Amino acid sequence: MKNDYVINAETVVVMSVGSSCCKVYELDDCFEVNMSLKEIIELSCNYFGSSFNGRLEGSKYYLGYNYKLPIIVDEYRDIIVFPTKSYESNNNYLISLNQIKDFEKKNKGILIYLKNGKNIEIEDSYGIFENQYLKAQKLLLRLIRIKNTSL
Repeated sequence: MKNDYVINAETVVVMSVGSSCCKVYELDDCFEVNMSLKEIIELSCNYFGSSFNGRLEGSKYYLGYNYKLPIIVDEYRDIIVFPTKSYESNNNYLISLNQIKDFEKKNKGILIYLKNGKNIEIEDSYGIFENQYLKAQKLLLRLIRIKNTSL
């Protein structure tokens, strides 16, 4: 078990396992981290030069939403993640928008098709997942516009 983790270009899903443990799925690896989901997201934001609260405020500004916001973890690499529940929840998935090729409803959850040809299935509400995915896509479009606009 690892003691810390920073979300990166290889991250696919970070899943809460309890109040102080997460399971991380990367493109070619899966392991547990001795941190809560909120601790992982806070460390990741700090690592890339901003606070978690700063990233949330940016998302609020660009999207006009107030809860379950996707956030830009690393604007240089366009790494955007979105939660399926509150960041405080112990039963939450944090999903990297960058790795999703497509998704569909499957049994009691969602089957996510990854860009590397692999799949991962999570147990959560399809409607919530789709809504969160669309919010993250909207945030990505805002980020791309900002990058392509000269001041």
